Amino acid sequence: MKDDNTVQFLDKTSPPHLSTLILLSGIGALAMNMFLPSLPAMAEYFGTEYAVMQLSVPLYLLFSAGLQLIIGPVSDNLGRRNVLLWGLVIYMVATLGCIYAPTTGVFLMFRCAQAIVAVTMVLSRAIVRDMFTQDKAASMIGYVTMGMALVPMIQPPIMRALTTKAERRIVMTQLRQVSQREKIVFPILLVILVAMILPDAAPLLGMFCFGNLMRECGVVGLSLIHI
Repeated sequence: MKDDNTVQFLDKTSPPHLSTLILLSGIGALAMNMFLPSLPAMAEYFGTEYAVMQLSVPLYLLFSAGLQLIIGPVSDNLGRRNVLLWGLVIYMVATLGCIYAPTTGVFLMFRCAQAIVAVTMVLSRAIVRDMFTQDKAASMIGYVTMGMALVPMIQPPIMRALTTKAERRIVMTQLRQVSQREKIVFPILLVILVAMILPDAAPLLGMFCFGNLMRECGVVGLSLIHI
């Protein structure tokens, strides 16, 4: 679309306001790990092991990654607005399901359903590309990405208000010992897989994986990785 769209705030007949897209991208990032300080209390509430409750993190990320592969094509056929609104509705229903879940299994099921909020992160950028020309879209996407960058700043006060000091003192235990061979092979396979499916993301992911790979191979020390 052209870059002279008439955008009116709170007018559903006009394209979405930039502040709306920034808010949407922030919601997706906010839902990722807001509940982590409450994991020990949740494990006690459901009467299960802490390691089982930790599954709520990788399962969420797994479903989120899978959904991001299909959200774009689906929204191309059904429309950005429809997919975005229905995704938010499903996310809110899944959130209520997590709150009132009677068992661990039900909670994990609704937690996986919460991954539908990935539509906000994907479509907020896609809508920018639809609204503006290529030259201006680059700068606008920067503003939208700012929503995700602001989440680590606003998240701690919210988490502090919703949890106790004891709940915030958590240690995420490792489920099993990972061998050095796995630490070397996994980043290589991950970069190859991402390069085949999402080639645009391969350089950034490869940069992080390469640093860890050099550390595990003994080329550089741990301190140099974090500099």
